[in-house]
Amino acid sequence: MDFRVREINETLQSDHTLSDYPYTFRVLSLENGIAEVSSPRSAQMSAIQGLRILFPSLQNASAVSDEMMSAQEELARVQSRAGQLVSEQEDVNQVRWVLDEKWLSSYGVYVQ
Repeated sequence: MDFRVREINETLQSDHTLSDYPYTFRVLSLENGIAEVSSPRSAQMSAIQGLRILFPSLQNASAVSDEMMSAQEELARVQSRAGQLVSEQEDVNQVRWVLDEKWLSSYGVYVQ
């Protein structure tokens, strides 16, 4: 399956929408038709916290500011695109989003 994971990740990397975004969505594993895909947000980590890492200019932006709302919409659009590309693979039946704790820890953010 590692080969398939690499193939799907190459598909993600070759997509212009995804390659232009500052976060790299990637398949972590593919087992029994379930693809685990990395994400900078989850129930444990709000989109706003992730966006402040992705876009340092949002560090002091209000959660309800136009800039933050626009960034959240863009993240949702790009993540949806990643999910679509992964779910289109014939051997993928389900996409499961997984918080990218390794990426977060590289910015000094640790999730418990």
